[in-house]
Amino acid sequence: MPLSVGQGYFTSSISAERFNVIKESARPPELSLWEKIKAYFFTTYHAEALECIFKLYHYQELNLTPVQVRGAYIKLRALASQGCKEQFIIESQEHADKLIIKDDNGENILSIEVECHPEAFGLAKEINRLHPKPKNISLGDITRLVFFGDSLSDSMGR
Repeated sequence: MPLSVGQGYFTSSISAERFNVIKESARPPELSLWEKIKAYFFTTYHAEALECIFKLYHYQELNLTPVQVRGAYIKLRALASQGCKEQFIIESQEHADKLIIKDDNGENILSIEVECHPEAFGLAKEINRLHPKPKNISLGDITRLVFFGDSLSDSMGR
């Protein structure tokens, strides 16, 4: 059993063959009737895990950003049973992260490479672009300056 999802006694396994079927299929995976019955009575997170696997294999067709791909990988790891969490490996390189899931024998059942943002302050610049700070704040209404150690504040609390 390569990947077990769920917690405690309510677990479900996803085989290496199922991984391959999801990889080769252009359609999102569906639960079998028996899997739906089990999911109704026990929360195994099987459907959510299959959805994450589909997103990981087909992230380019789905136009997912690197952040969304990592999010699907992290969610899948969170859904995995406690004993399977060490099968999730992230190998960070200079401009890419390799997201790997191994089976019980140490063989890769999923391995994808996701680019990292090469710019160190890319997120901060994106936030500043989306939410610009107001410029040219008038300081004409300052009546006094107050010094606190190495801090400076005006009477308006700025």
